[in-house]
Amino acid sequence: MSALTDLEERYKIGQAIFEQLFKLSDADLKAKLLELLDGEDNDVLNNKCSCKRLIEDEVPSEIKFWFHDGIEVDWTGITMVSEHGRENRVVKFNKNFKL
Repeated sequence: MSALTDLEERYKIGQAIFEQLFKLSDADLKAKLLELLDGEDNDVLNNKCSCKRLIEDEVPSEIKFWFHDGIEVDWTGITMVSEHGRENRVVKFNKNFKL
């Protein structure tokens, strides 16, 4: 399998998972992320954070929750972003991931 084929397959799997999350309301999405991030720093989701959803060329591409620090969700998974820019991918979307 070539690197391009592998990337395309990972994108297809990750994007399908991401689009399921994108369809949820803000409240339901927060609840699901709290469940998925069990044990992680959840100050972002436990406070009154803003939610931004990005659609590019009619395809959902990113969700961001921010309250000083942030949580970003895209086809690759869930990433915690500190207020000062440090990123840490805490959940990776792959064929073994289940919502």
